[in-house]
Amino acid sequence: MNTISCPNYALLSRAYQRMHQEGCCPEDPGLGLDQVQLGARAFGDAGRWETLDLTPGLEIPHEGQAYLTRLREVMAAPAPTAPAVAPVARAAAVAPVGNTVDPKDWHIPTLNEAFDLARKYPDKKIYLDTKTSDDPNVARRLGGQLSELFKQYPDLKDRVVIMNKEQSNLDAIKQEFAKDPNLKDFRNFTLDNEHLNDRSPSAAERSPLTGSGDNRYVSIGDPKNPLTSNNFGDLVEEVRKARQEIDRPGSPHQGKKVIAWTLNDQDKIRQVVQAGAHGVLTDDPAAMNRTLDQMGYGAAGQDPRRPEVIAHRGGPNSKSYPENTLPAMEAGFKSSDAIEIDIASAKDGIVVFHDNNPNNVTVSMARNLGLEASNDWRPVFPDIGSDARGKRIDELTVAEVRKNYGYEQNPTHSLAANLLGSGLNHAMRAPGTFLNFLGKYARIGDFNPLGWAGTALNYTADNLGKPIVDGLVKGLDQAVTGTWNGLKTAANGIGSGVSNIFKGNIGKGLGQIGSGLLKGAGQVLSGIGKGIGSVFSGIGKGISKFFKGLFG
Repeated sequence: MNTISCPNYALLSRAYQRMHQEGCCPEDPGLGLDQVQLGARAFGDAGRWETLDLTPGLEIPHEGQAYLTRLREVMAAPAPTAPAVAPVARAAAVAPVGNTVDPKDWHIPTLNEAFDLARKYPDKKIYLDTKTSDDPNVARRLGGQLSELFKQYPDLKDRVVIMNKEQSNLDAIKQEFAKDPNLKDFRNFTLDNEHLNDRSPSAAERSPLTGSGDNRYVSIGDPKNPLTSNNFGDLVEEVRKARQEIDRPGSPHQGKKVIAWTLNDQDKIRQVVQAGAHGVLTDDPAAMNRTLDQMGYGAAGQDPRRPEVIAHRGGPNSKSYPENTLPAMEAGFKSSDAIEIDIASAKDGIVVFHDNNPNNVTVSMARNLGLEASNDWRPVFPDIGSDARGKRIDELTVAEVRKNYGYEQNPTHSLAANLLGSGLNHAMRAPGTFLNFLGKYARIGDFNPLGWAGTALNYTADNLGKPIVDGLVKGLDQAVTGTWNGLKTAANGIGSGVSNIFKGNIGKGLGQIGSGLLKGAGQVLSGIGKGIGSVFSGIGKGISKFFKGLFG
């Protein structure tokens, strides 16, 4: 009988490992399925009976029959009693009930504030994505700042994982840690592999284990670059190969954890988990938890096999708060096993902010224009001509970062509409920004009429113009979407109706045409009506905000 039935692949994997320890695992037992494939199949769905089909019609040699017989015997035998392992004490951890931070407090926090919040959730991890602008000197300063911070928060050291995408920058941080006797054995590092976004990564680069050294973590990102030839399947394959090597007896990488990022689609999450990922960064922790439940994993904190749910940029994407803020982090701690936040080295401390270099065209500027599809918010950067414009976060103090940077909500999820709105808002601010710039050089003593006029124009643009533009853009998006959906509905109705008329079902065909036209017209009118409502709402908000700011 060329099959092996078992409750789940995990049991098959344990049986295989036990036989390997007994020394009765030949490289090719003649079953048409070698050791590596057996190991790889061990990461399938658990919680249901599986049948491992061997090669049909295969003539199994004597050694293969013996191997197969022993494999069935091992699986049938009671599993050896494992030492009791205390589950993660999630129930015992005294987590706060309700919110401990103001949900409307959207200031850019320091890492000290993030760590203070983390202490309230003692069973949760923090992944720190270090933004160092590809500058080892900045990375070295950040490493020193982190070293000093761990002296204030020694209890968080084992819960923190430090990430960087550049080997030289990660090495610079490690060198600073090595100077501290309390951190010289710290190994919770990971080189953040983005090579799948390269057009043609080398063979060495195609393994996330390359350059991992003694790091305890390995991380690899889903390709997002439209110019790359790599796809999601390449990510799955690299996770699978990395996990196979990590689990291989005698591997120098044994014990490392594989982290994949950033995935929100449930099917993609399922695939990387099946490939062996120990954790996944996601903007939708609830969806990932549902996926893991459906795959048969036990409850978080009780099932040691359950992969980590890691909230990207602090917490779930939400209209209620921006990324990397304290409200986002608290939501992340409540919904996930860990949070990932972006940190940058200001001159006098560490701030939690994604865009260390606002001049980065492909990432920072695109985000500022509202072109990040999965984000309800966009970062706000300093005005052109201001003292802070053109400077990286690491060239400013914490106070200067907070004064010149922040967040604003995208009016829609349409990239084209967001780009239009952002362009209009920047255009409205252009005259005031230009006058402010001239005012720095055209003063009359302390009197700065140009600066005063520029400030007044920018106030009007921000408080009156922006709400109106956002309402206009949102309304336009709703009208276009409603019209497009209406036209599709009408076209589908006409197509189905004409088809039935040609088949002789004249009554049914005419009914479908009429129904399609009516439903389509309804969708068009509804979209236009919503759009008009959004425009008037924006006008009302703008007028209210303008006068409220003037008169309090």
